[in-house]
Parts: sequence; structure tokens; C-alpha cells
Amino acid sequence: MVGTILKYEDFFNDPIPTDKFELIKHIPRVELIASFSSINHILKKPLDLDFNYSFENQIKIITTLYHIHEEPRGIDYCRAFIEKFKEHFDAYGGGVTLSTRTSCLYALNEILFCDTLEFENKPGIKFYPDDYLAIFKFLLLCNQEMLAYNESYENEITSDKLGKEFFEAFMFKEIPSNQYSYVQNPINLLERGRQLFEYLKGTYKLELKDFTSEYKLNSPEHFLSIVANHFVFNSGLDFIQAYRVKKSDKLAIERLNALSKRGLGRANTGIQKFEFLEIKKSPLYCVESEETNIYILLDNTFLIEKSYELFFWDFYFEMLSKKGISIKKWGGDVGLFFEEYAKGIFEYCFKDHKDIILKSTKQLLIDGTEYADYYIRRKRNVVLVQAKRSYVPQVDYKEVYSLKDFNELDKDEFYKRFGLNQIVEMSIKKFDDYASIIDPSLPTNKLFIYPVLLINEPIISFAVTTYIFNKKFEQMLARKGIEQENTKWRINRLVVLHVSELERLQESLNKRKIKLDQFLQGYSDSTNVNLTQNKYAPFLTLDQYIKRKITASAIPEYLLNKEEGIFKQILDFGKLSNNLN
Repeated sequence: MVGTILKYEDFFNDPIPTDKFELIKHIPRVELIASFSSINHILKKPLDLDFNYSFENQIKIITTLYHIHEEPRGIDYCRAFIEKFKEHFDAYGGGVTLSTRTSCLYALNEILFCDTLEFENKPGIKFYPDDYLAIFKFLLLCNQEMLAYNESYENEITSDKLGKEFFEAFMFKEIPSNQYSYVQNPINLLERGRQLFEYLKGTYKLELKDFTSEYKLNSPEHFLSIVANHFVFNSGLDFIQAYRVKKSDKLAIERLNALSKRGLGRANTGIQKFEFLEIKKSPLYCVESEETNIYILLDNTFLIEKSYELFFWDFYFEMLSKKGISIKKWGGDVGLFFEEYAKGIFEYCFKDHKDIILKSTKQLLIDGTEYADYYIRRKRNVVLVQAKRSYVPQVDYKEVYSLKDFNELDKDEFYKRFGLNQIVEMSIKKFDDYASIIDPSLPTNKLFIYPVLLINEPIISFAVTTYIFNKKFEQMLARKGIEQENTKWRINRLVVLHVSELERLQESLNKRKIKLDQFLQGYSDSTNVNLTQNKYAPFLTLDQYIKRKITASAIPEYLLNKEEGIFKQILDFGKLSNNLN
């Protein structure tokens, strides 16, 4: 649980400093980068599947900033802050945190673009208690600035003013921070990237070759393996991930330099406040010396996302846009991959399941009209799936700071972007036009319909977002005159399913440990206020429900086969890690 992010006033009674950089200008940039990269690493190590906001881990943030791992006597200087944090932690029932991934990224971006620091590096520098205190204050001041977007929320976006629109406004208001809080299984993500690269070879073979050559690599497979090896590489340090490379290894240096270029992003201002493009483009930070370079990993999630989410934008802007290829065409090509990729997962899920009728993509195209992307039936239970590759654009939807911003949003376009209109107007409203054609043995008695939006954008998987999508779904059904329950059918709540969640379900479905319709019904029941007697039940995310129900087999068996897939690829290039020491 993240809860309340603590600020300067939670620890200090003196006036808030007007210039936070005055506190740290004498501390070398390298040391500041290392400090905040450490916090980021402590919150989530590469293979962790969630952020760790436990009391012990929050205390570890303070002790790491005070270099207790190097100088145990530092505990004397931070003891008062540990005790103060404990007071807040107890008072809020554990619902407080010193830092989040978003606040770490914010602080790192501030440091990267600061032009008043007196030193880039100062080997052998000695730290004093006032230096640790300055960094701690800087952390809290960055929290303060990052949370400034809440000010208009507190004054304008209130339940009294907005009534039923409050949660929708809250959803858009929280997108800037929430976009960096979703964790995917890294092995599944790498396999998705591997299959994407394989798919793109048919259309963009030359562009892929040019793209990977920018990183001094010979193939897309090589690129993925480099990302994977640096992601899981154990530096032997508990509080940071860094790589030491000898200058004599020129090829390794060139490859890592390609992931640590500076000056490609923007400072934390205007509509780019939560963009962090500088770190997305280059998630490593290079510290040069005469004989070796040290590469600090700023953010392990951005590094692994180079294989899929960030690759989508990197490849387009670095290669395709320069050739005049439109983002619409590129998005359409990746959309076709997304449909094929999901089709492959569904086929694995229900392989040899004689009680399952599975129809997908072209099988649901009748006389030029596509009614759904996937149709899955077991007995009288029908799962209707619309798949959408779309991402939320940075401008507009990721930058809502006021009621004026919210009112000016094209909300209809937003919901349409993720398939809400299609699943109502095509998959459900026109159900009778196609269902018996593609499924002649469809029962004639009452059916149980489970509508699902399969998405590529993790932002849409958050609690308030899934709640709002379901509310909009119900409103749209009502406007179209579609009854949710009658003698013909019962339409279940809308489920927003991120592709990473489908990946985690596939092994359990394949081995018949769960049935998809029963799983969706269970989630629906768990989010029903009347059934649970819990007013917060509607905000349960599918990710949280999966973690309750699926305790093993998050990675499918076919990926564990070292003769094929991403594991084989990583092992083939595993020798690359020998260059790091």
C-alpha cells in the first residue's frame, strides 16, 4: 500500500526552503544519482513483482541515505527521523511512505537537469551529517513539488462539486502518478517483446537492423538479450544496481553508452512534468574514470520496458518517423501483432479443452463486419473480448491538473480508444447477428455474458479506472436499450484485463486449475458491494484478485523450456554478462 507520501513539513518545523538545490549544490551529481537510484532499487528490485512499502523497507531508505552500510555510526544522526517516521506510520495505520517510484524518478530528473551543482564527480569525497541531512530534505522537497498537482484537486475536484463525476475526474487526475505504479512479470514481458520482434521482421526487417546497430548489436534477439542480462545482473550490492566495465572492453562500453546518453529529455516542467523522457531513453547513468566506467541503473522498469512498451516509441521516433511512416500505420501494425499474440495465448489456454469453443479475429469477421476479437464459450457461459493496443497519449489524458482540464477532455474518444464502444455496440448489441453463425451449437436457453477489454496500456488497470470503465459500460448499455438481465441473458460486469494479467492466467487455464468464466464471475462477486458488504469492493483491481487466487505458475511452462523462447535467447547470450565485474 502506498498511502500518503510524506513531505518536508512532516519532519521539520522550519520554513520550507525556497530553493532545494541550495541544499545539495556542493554534493557531486554522481553521489546524488547514486542515492536516488538506491531508493528506487530498494522499493523494487528487478525480479520483484510488487513495490515494497513495508515499515522495514521505509526505514532502509533512511539508513541508506545516511550510508549506514558504510558507516554504522550514521544511525545516531538519523535516529530522530526514524522515530518520526514511526509516529506517522503508526498514526496512519501503515498508510504512509517516504518515497515512491514516481517520486524517485522526479528527483532523478531534477538532478539530471540541475545546472547549479558545483561538481559532477569528486572521487574520495567525504560525507558529513549535514550532507546526509541535505539529501533527506531534498527527497522530501521533491515529494512536495511532485504532489503540487493535488492542490487543484483539493480545491476544485471535490465530491460536493462534481457529484457522480467525482471518481471520473479523480481517475484522470491520478493518471500522472499512477502510470508508473504497475509491475509486470519481466519474463513474460521479455517473451512478448521477443515475439513482437519476430513478427516485425516481416515488415520492418531493415529498420530493425538499423535500430539494433545503433546499440552496436547484430540482431533484435541480441538487443533483447542485452536488456535481459543487464536487468537481472547481480552487482553484489543490496542497495543499488551498477555495472563496472573495463575501458579495454570497447564493445561493451559502446553498448552501455548507447543506453546512457544524456540530453534526450526535458526538465520537470509544464505538461512534461511526469514524462521523465530523459530516463526512459537512457535508463543507465555513466560514471567515467581512466580505467573503468561504472554504469548506474536509474530505473530497472524502464530498462526492461525497452523490450516492449518503450520500444514502441523508441523504434517509431528513431527509425520510422524519419522515413515518413505515420504513427497510425505503425500503431496499426503493432495492433495486428497484439491480436495475434493474444490469439496464441488463448489457444494455449484452451488447448485440448473439449468443453471450450474458441473463435478469434478472422473467424468473427462476417461479411466484412468484425463483431469481436475473441469469443470463448463453455456451456452457457460466453466470454466476449475486444483487444486494444492503444496507449494513453502524454498530452491531455496524462496531464489533468484542474477542473478546467477535466472539462475540456474528449472523454468519449478516451473510452472509444480502449474498445468500450465496440464491445457494447458490436459484441453485445449485435450478438444475435453473429453468435449462432460462428457457434451453431450455441444453447438457446439463458446465457451468461462476460465482457472483457483486453488492453496493452497498464494505466487502465488501476482501481478507480476499472470502476469507472464498468460504470460507463453500464451507462452505455442503458442508453442503447440493452437490458443487463432478462430471460435471454445476464450480462456480467465489464472486466478490464491487461495483457500481462492474461499472461499470468494462461498456465492455470491450460492446466484447468481455473475456468475463465468462473474466474471472471468470482472477480465480479468480489467487487459487488451488496455481496461483500464492503464499500471499497468496487475498487479491487484484477491484478489484486489474481494475486489472491493464482499463487503459482505465473510463467507458462513453455517459457521455462531452455530449448526455445526467451530463456534460450538469454542463455545463448549469457556470456555477455562476463564483461561486467
